[in-house]
Amino acid sequence: RYDKSVDHEFIKPKVTVYPALKPGLNGNTTLLCLAKDMFPDLVKISWKMVDENGTVVKVSEEKTEVLEQTDEGQMTSMIIIKEEKADVNKYICWVTHEAGFNIDEGTPSLTYSTVWRHLSTKLYFEFTYFKM
Repeated sequence: RYDKSVDHEFIKPKVTVYPALKPGLNGNTTLLCLAKDMFPDLVKISWKMVDENGTVVKVSEEKTEVLEQTDEGQMTSMIIIKEEKADVNKYICWVTHEAGFNIDEGTPSLTYSTVWRHLSTKLYFEFTYFKM
């Protein structure tokens, strides 16, 4: 665990959410959340879902997979979503940094074009996928 009493400059994570693959034949979509360039490099990544009614719920950890850090200062999480849920729900990658920063990156709805929205100090990504 990082010692917050030692004087260091904290660096907020840069968080990106993107589709790992095009929707598969099995009807699943995979999303990746990447947190990087932070100090200290201790983060917790979780996923939230916004349903068609606007209700936000935490996605159970059994439905997500956190990949090990590939480099110092980087953490990746993956979620696999059924295509019918991706059509109606939005997903948010929630990153909690050891220094106390909370960052949420939102969320795919199914193109690989990206819409940026700035809300307060939080940066959201919205993805739209075109079905073939």
